[in-house]
Amino acid sequence: MLELLGSAALKVRDFPAAESYRLALEDEPGSGRALWGLVKALDGLGKKEDAAKMLAEFRRVWRGDELN
Repeated sequence: MLELLGSAALKVRDFPAAESYRLALEDEPGSGRALWGLVKALDGLGKKEDAAKMLAEFRRVWRGDELN
């Protein structure tokens, strides 16, 4: 449900509301969809450094790497 809210917010470029992807990650840590949405939300907010960190996490999850 939270991913749908975030997706709808991204479609209308409501980047603050799209940060609801953070809540989706609390419910489902490591969700690729939620991580990607959060990357887009942070980028839209101009939070480039945070977006880059989330992008790195998205790529790690997508590859299936384990945390050390």
